[in-house]
Amino acid sequence: MTTPSIAIMLLGNAQAASSRSALHFARAALAQGVRIECVFLYHDAVHIASTLQHAFQDERSCALEWQQLCEQQQINAIA
Repeated sequence: MTTPSIAIMLLGNAQAASSRSALHFARAALAQGVRIECVFLYHDAVHIASTLQHAFQDERSCALEWQQLCEQQQINAIA
């Protein structure tokens, strides 16, 4: 039996609710054994790939969380 796999496309920037929702979806998919082939960052989402973004100390950085997830899970992020 083959492992199911998906690709995810993000359009919104790191502050967009859709980016946070997609992050939760990605984590849930991984927890269910789904392989994420790639995360495609388009339009404002390309800023998620930037290491120059900074969040306030009392905020979680969605961009940093995406970067960490892709690195830990060896997911290709294409901007």
